[in-house]
Amino acid sequence: MVRPRAQFQCERCGKQIINAGLYEHRSQQYASDHIPRKLTVCRNCCYAESFGNKGLNLRKKNNQIEEESYLYADRD
Repeated sequence: MVRPRAQFQCERCGKQIINAGLYEHRSQQYASDHIPRKLTVCRNCCYAESFGNKGLNLRKKNNQIEEESYLYADRD
């Protein structure tokens, strides 16, 4: 999560988010010469991009990204 409350447009679903958390998501890098760009996404799209559909609601309920994101804070 970049900011807890923000107004933005999700780059994945296209929704205009008025007052919710702003997340950045970068896809996995499969090719060594291509660095995927960071997407500005809403919470639902961040979880969907990270985990797929199976177990999505349970992971959101447990706040898995919010609890584990501090482990990756120093990485770009």
